[in-house]
Amino acid sequence: MENRAVELIKETCAIEDIVGQYTRLTGSKPQLKGMCPLHKDNKPSFYVNTAKGVFFCHGCHKGGDVISFVQQIEKITFPEAISFLAEKYGLDIEGAPKEFFEIKNSLNMLQKHIEQSSEMDFPEIYLHERGVDVEEFIAHGCGYLPDNQKTQDLLRCKHLRKLGIHRMVGRIMFPFYANTGTPIGYGARTIEDETPKYINSANANGFNKSECLFGLARSKKQDKNDFVVIVEGYLDVLAVNETGVRTCVATCGTALTDKHAKKLSNIWRSAILCMDADPAGRDAVKRAIPILYKHGMTVFVAELEEGEDPHSYSRKHLALAIQEARPGYDVLLDDLPSNPFEAASQLRPILMNIPVECKYVIFDKIGAKLGLPRSLFDTPSTGMPPSLDILVVASNPNMDYLLMFLIHSHEDSDAICFLSPSDIKDPWYKWAYTELFDGKPVAELITLAKDNPSFAANLAKLANTQPPADFANIAVQAACLVAADSIGKQIYEAIHQEPTDFNLIKQLQKRRLNLIKSVNVF
Repeated sequence: MENRAVELIKETCAIEDIVGQYTRLTGSKPQLKGMCPLHKDNKPSFYVNTAKGVFFCHGCHKGGDVISFVQQIEKITFPEAISFLAEKYGLDIEGAPKEFFEIKNSLNMLQKHIEQSSEMDFPEIYLHERGVDVEEFIAHGCGYLPDNQKTQDLLRCKHLRKLGIHRMVGRIMFPFYANTGTPIGYGARTIEDETPKYINSANANGFNKSECLFGLARSKKQDKNDFVVIVEGYLDVLAVNETGVRTCVATCGTALTDKHAKKLSNIWRSAILCMDADPAGRDAVKRAIPILYKHGMTVFVAELEEGEDPHSYSRKHLALAIQEARPGYDVLLDDLPSNPFEAASQLRPILMNIPVECKYVIFDKIGAKLGLPRSLFDTPSTGMPPSLDILVVASNPNMDYLLMFLIHSHEDSDAICFLSPSDIKDPWYKWAYTELFDGKPVAELITLAKDNPSFAANLAKLANTQPPADFANIAVQAACLVAADSIGKQIYEAIHQEPTDFNLIKQLQKRRLNLIKSVNVF
């Protein structure tokens, strides 16, 4: 029983997937390396050989297979490590390990039958009509499940019927593989006018559509590229392969998940998203970008013409789109809202994970779009990467008076109309002042400011504070002081400009003096 359990674990659990949950692995297969998770490491000394399924650290001199790794990292016994891995992968090692090997043998026989079927003439004609390269099709282990006696004999196996293979007769078959290269499930496409167009085998035997990727088994064998192209469908993978890019996988009807991204990031450093050029495809790209950044990958987006998908696109133009793929963050900034709060909400999921050099590019673009100076995003004194914390408002009593005045006495807002939003330097106060002056309800602003809780709380506090009786005079004084402060900065800048415009300085000084006198009058 124990030997069968060990074989089942090693058959199902890729050592790089397990180790990758404890440390970041880099390099190309079969040799990956990273910081050792078993001791305090200051340089990469931990190596994983994915072909042999073993690891070794040159620092602490510990090594072994996936089971011994779990023993050491979790500090548990051998039987506990077996149970730990079985539970993580949903394996029934106690119930019927013999059944696992029966399923494995049945699927291997089925796969051989699919690949060697003598009734490929009809589907081959169909593939040519669809513009599918038959060689690429066969290279992925794809084939046809004919309705003949051999198929019926194979389907007498209760395990295959339990997986739903009997529903796939007469369909094109797309296999999914375990880490060891054994088929674990199938997607099947009709070549008739049947519905549904696609069906999948049951989520069992290690196959789950939210975790498995079509094309991964073949892509892992390629050492040429340090990137992987992510597409939506089976035929899209074949199309990308035809361009000469052999590292391509498909999510096949499901959104990209954390489990997908974790598998990909353990093998490749970069990902190129090449989804359908329609609203659903664009939404899928925007959801996938933060997930891939979260797992440490550099992300790019290949853009196709409207209404096209990788399979329908000409191979020449598809290859060009992949070569000219744009950075993922750049694509997200295309639809960046002009409101800084909404922009912060949209960007926050990726800002925590992208490389530092990308952050500076992003903030250059944010500054240009929101009209904020680049200097706001630089933090050279700390050496830390920039963050949206620069948008967190500092305490400003004069602006608080003005906002409170607009909240409670908007009908008298003409009294402070001389204050231009350009005189307000803090972007949060400027935004709130402009919106309240235009009549937007404070409750709506509080909702929009949810990404800056301190500012939202300040707005709520101002809305619930009873203003004093002479509040209009106080608000006018506050507006005068804010404007005077802004003019003071303009004077300073004018003095240091070459050539110095003394007439401008004189005008600014006169206006500032009048504003200060107005404050004294009140």
